[in-house]
Amino acid sequence: MQIQYIGHSGFWVEVDGIYMLFDYYYGKLPILPEGSRIYVFASHSHADHFNPEIFGLAEKYDVIYILSYDIKLNAYKRQKYGITEALSEQIVSVRYEEDRQIGDLRVRAYQSTDAGVAFLVSLYGKNIYHAGDHNWWHWMGESKQYNNNMAANYKRGISRLIQAEQHIDVAFIPLDSRLGESYGYGMRYFLENVCADHVFPMHFGKDFACRDRFIEEYNDLNAEQKLLGIEYEGEAWSF
Repeated sequence: MQIQYIGHSGFWVEVDGIYMLFDYYYGKLPILPEGSRIYVFASHSHADHFNPEIFGLAEKYDVIYILSYDIKLNAYKRQKYGITEALSEQIVSVRYEEDRQIGDLRVRAYQSTDAGVAFLVSLYGKNIYHAGDHNWWHWMGESKQYNNNMAANYKRGISRLIQAEQHIDVAFIPLDSRLGESYGYGMRYFLENVCADHVFPMHFGKDFACRDRFIEEYNDLNAEQKLLGIEYEGEAWSF
């Protein structure tokens, strides 16, 4: 398995010649042989997870787009984004709680605590989880009720992931320092409850030090063994 960090929550994953792009926002993408099959995911409609530039990939590659149900492509947007009738047939819309085979992939979608979905993708015995904006968003300026509901919804979502009984090879999980002292709540709960070999932080903007800070502050988790550090955009790993 090959993984490359593109930027923000965007990752490029390759498993045995199958290419996947998750939540492209900005950044440089690898160049592949023309006609390569790529599965392009967008977990929700927020601009930092869904960039319409992804539709331009279809000019060079054989692309299947797997988009959250909240990404509404009406006639105006299809024209604006250059989505032809032929290209529209390569777009698959998924809702939370769906479990379906899409090309080479088995895709299960889970409800987010914000917009859209999280994805669990399986192929060739490998399982990849991209959380999108599914996180424990504990904001200091919000009410106690809001934050209590957020905690309950996040835990409920993770419980559904656990119930899938799938060992996760690679997971991409938000670690957002904008949350202040609560920035690690979601990551901690995930590491404590989900069996995953390699976990990548995401949604941290340019705060590349957030992973090391998390490991220092949550040293009881022994997180250094599975939570990978990201030092720059474009960094790559092989597993």
